[in-house]
Amino acid sequence: MTTTTFIANAFSLSMLSLDADAGAITFRRLTLAEAREIAEQPHTSCVGHADTARMMSAELGMSVEPNRCSVQLRHGDRMLVAQYSGPRLPEGATELPEGAAFRWMLVELPQTHQCSFCGFRNYGSSWHCAGCGAC
Repeated sequence: MTTTTFIANAFSLSMLSLDADAGAITFRRLTLAEAREIAEQPHTSCVGHADTARMMSAELGMSVEPNRCSVQLRHGDRMLVAQYSGPRLPEGATELPEGAAFRWMLVELPQTHQCSFCGFRNYGSSWHCAGCGAC
């Protein structure tokens, strides 16, 4: 299964594929340095507004392209989210207003493996069945 990394400025449950188990999602707060490490890896931008992409680029120290697209996270995918906190951005903003900030989060939907013996669905990198111990 191929893992895709997305960069976004928001996360919504509507971004999950229909076969995704929403109970398996993990959210982790990141430092700016950790966010930069992830952003340096191959990724797909899904930041819809050019102004927001420009401010994210400035904070990350690398280009984040604006890209209006629909996202469907599948098991194994992850999303770097720059959650904006602050007053509404004015049109054409080039920097964050005073008191505003991005909170960097990593949203992950781990890979799954279904036990061929009992049918229990296991998440993550360990394929030992938590349901029956058979696989």
